[in-house]
Amino acid sequence: HGREHSFPTRRSSDLADFSIATQEITNPSLSNLILSPNPADQFINIRSYFKQSARYQVIISNLTGRSLIRKINNSAYAGDNTYRVDISALSAGVYHLRFEGRIQSDNSGFLLNRKFVKN
Repeated sequence: HGREHSFPTRRSSDLADFSIATQEITNPSLSNLILSPNPADQFINIRSYFKQSARYQVIISNLTGRSLIRKINNSAYAGDNTYRVDISALSAGVYHLRFEGRIQSDNSGFLLNRKFVKN
């Protein structure tokens, strides 16, 4: 009980440097994961390039780690893919996007993290 913990004060300018501690899992079958526009207003486009087809999910969380948007059971095909997520319900701020799934041919996994700003 009686212990006090001291935490450094964060300024709003520090928020862009905040990261949720999640180990990324890269995969040679996935490259060029790009979020655009960033900052975004109504939608965020997730662009990716897959060498082989895959299944994936997108989870958007706030900086405390609370999941706000989940898009599951998405398919990607070999080549360039773009997935559009409606973020109009989110308040202005910095968000964490988790992009994870499996390559269908060998069931190998991937997990990538990105941050974006909602205007």
